[in-house]
Amino acid sequence: MIDQAQQPAVPTLESVQRRLEYRGKKRELERNSTPENNYGMRIRQIRESHRKRLTDVARFLGISVTHQSDIELGRRNPYKFEHLAKFVAFCDGDEKTLLVLEELAAARQGFVRVEADDQRTQEFLIKLNMKIEEQGGKLNEEIITEIESNVLKKLHR
Repeated sequence: MIDQAQQPAVPTLESVQRRLEYRGKKRELERNSTPENNYGMRIRQIRESHRKRLTDVARFLGISVTHQSDIELGRRNPYKFEHLAKFVAFCDGDEKTLLVLEELAAARQGFVRVEADDQRTQEFLIKLNMKIEEQGGKLNEEIITEIESNVLKKLHR
């Protein structure tokens, strides 16, 4: 007589369906590898390399599992900075990882990094960013004109 503890576990239909769904999502992600979802792919790689489950990360960040999955699949915008920092602390804790993910998130959202080496330029960029945010993140004619005039003033000095 075989002891039940020694019998191999028989997978349930539900567990097989979940595995197939996961493989399908993973293939979809790999198939759709573009700059827009490199961020999500990297998030997933980090999570998996540290053996964290999707549900654990979502619970830790206070977001739904669906939301986390959509971020990894490139269907949603990247985390806010606070969530990104928490994610890195939860999985990795490496500051370099945080910097890489910040760059990928910025690229995913179409941001451009601008280095400002003097105080006046830094102040201008901060004001410009605030003005763009007031307009819902969109450049309008007024902002474009202001940028052009400020750049032209700087060039003619």
